[in-house]
Amino acid sequence: MDYFKNNQLSFEPNVNIPTPINYRLGPGDEIIIDLWGDSEQTYQEQISPDGYIRIERLGPIYLNGLEIGVAKKKINAKLKTLYGTLGSSTYSQISLGQIRSIRINVIGEVMVPGTYTMSSLGSAFNALYLAGGPQETGSLRRIEVYRNGKFHGRLDAYQFLIFGEGQDISLSDGDVVIVKPYDTRVFIDGEIKRPAFYDMMAGESLAQLFEYAGGPTDMGYTDRVTVRRKTGNFRAIKSLSLNDSSSLMNGDEIEIQPISHRFLNRIQIEGAVNFPGAFEYTEGLMLSSLIEQSGGLAGDAFLGRGIIIRLDPDLNLTNESFNVGEVVNGTSDVALKNEDFIKIQSIQDLKEEETVRIEGEIQKGGNYPYIANMTVEDLILLADGFKTSAARANVEVARRGALDNENAVAEIFNFKINENLTLNPEGV
Repeated sequence: MDYFKNNQLSFEPNVNIPTPINYRLGPGDEIIIDLWGDSEQTYQEQISPDGYIRIERLGPIYLNGLEIGVAKKKINAKLKTLYGTLGSSTYSQISLGQIRSIRINVIGEVMVPGTYTMSSLGSAFNALYLAGGPQETGSLRRIEVYRNGKFHGRLDAYQFLIFGEGQDISLSDGDVVIVKPYDTRVFIDGEIKRPAFYDMMAGESLAQLFEYAGGPTDMGYTDRVTVRRKTGNFRAIKSLSLNDSSSLMNGDEIEIQPISHRFLNRIQIEGAVNFPGAFEYTEGLMLSSLIEQSGGLAGDAFLGRGIIIRLDPDLNLTNESFNVGEVVNGTSDVALKNEDFIKIQSIQDLKEEETVRIEGEIQKGGNYPYIANMTVEDLILLADGFKTSAARANVEVARRGALDNENAVAEIFNFKINENLTLNPEGV
């Protein structure tokens, strides 16, 4: 229904096309007759309200309701009585000039029912667009056209909007277009390309619904599809497969679940290896081979212990330790299982984080990583130097006491710092 609500789209008839061979003439259509050869003449005649065109010295020719092809033959037969060489040395071309307007009625489950004036080349789709499209209670599958009080044809909009197929219905003056209420409407959601409500015809199954909805996404699970169905005053769950030929029922709600997040053949390694990540698991894969596939150990790998986290048969997490150095040098090895997670730590990760802090009249105070052989001047430089208000002759350093001494107290040191932070042999 979004097609009919989109102001950027227009289902207006195209008048810049050759006249369809099945086009039926009516009052208001303009007939253009060109003659050339031994005789040259042009006639432009409009069909009168009583259905005739009138050519000088020929009298009236009745064309109302005739297809354009039949009308051409009839006009040529009349012209031959006036132009005896017609067909031999005189030639004719008969075409449609200005086309007439027709009035049609659009009723039923449409947004704006009423009487509309449109081009005589218009179709049922054009009329439906003029009326704003179907209401939510209207069907896109049962759009019927009545002519002279009798059923003339039925339009299935799905064949056109979804597949680009199907036959639109050309309209005539006085036709009635009726949009019937829907019979069976179902909803499909989840891992499907076009989640929406869909009208279903009698006998249509889940396979047809998938075709209308564009099929499942790449992550959709379709071996079994869950359907929530109304059963009396209650709701019920029904499981269907795509091969199930049973018809869908009004009110069915179908949800396409995503596939499982579990992998059939994944194994992961993280930490101090050159290329951590997920790898393909194959039967008989050994830990040493996985480390080799991941580019080998990084230079800061801790060789004393690594861990494997895996699922036991009851899907509980278990832990198994191994000696990283022994695995790498071939002394020992471990057979891996699907979904194992291997973690090899870096020696840097096992160290306590060491920081120093700078505060006061400094550009960027705060914590900084402690680096071996760092001096006070180095730390001030990392903090972008002094503020203008800083007293450079009095820099205080507080250092905590030894951790193994419960009675240790912090020590306070005072230093004088070079104003330009140049290297000082006595820097601290």
